[in-house]
Amino acid sequence: MQCAHIDNAIANLQRWTEHDVKHWSDLKAISIAFRDAIDIELKEYLYYQYPKDKGHMLLDWEANWKAAIGAFSIRHDVFSAVDCYALQHNTAAVFHCMRILEHGLTALAQDVGLVFDIQQWNTIIEQIESKVAELRKSLPRGSKKNERMQFLSEASKEFFYFKDGWRNYVSHNRGRYDEHQAAGVLEHTRSFMNHLSTRLSE
Repeated sequence: MQCAHIDNAIANLQRWTEHDVKHWSDLKAISIAFRDAIDIELKEYLYYQYPKDKGHMLLDWEANWKAAIGAFSIRHDVFSAVDCYALQHNTAAVFHCMRILEHGLTALAQDVGLVFDIQQWNTIIEQIESKVAELRKSLPRGSKKNERMQFLSEASKEFFYFKDGWRNYVSHNRGRYDEHQAAGVLEHTRSFMNHLSTRLSE
């Protein structure tokens, strides 16, 4: 806590332990001073206690998002999304999820030869789907084509789902979300980004 009063009380307690002759009355006085110093200092701070289940989610955030964090530069927003949810700032958690998804959308665009920078989500997703249609005609037949087409088609549809379900609303100050909605968005985003990381990265 970096408090001089507490540091002095600790030093006094340590000096008492170093004395050859120890008087328990001195220890009592030092302990009271130590307790009072902590009590006074704590009144200057505000503390928040996470609900137990959300606290565990916060402790496990890196493990739960490991694949996505390894593939995309989303560490800050992932922690912020989970922390905001744990703090019951549900709309903020959804907002950070949309920021996370933009990294995935950028990577998907690059994978089909596009650049996502200033376009609206709807525009770039439609462009991606157009590219996917071209690839469906041009790629040689076989299992690799089928797997790639399935991945690209499913990913682009998911982004439409995210856009119409949440992104348009939270980004334009038209949506507020409760705990259950935020939990759903957070889990869907985590699962989807971990899935994208199996084929895409930044």
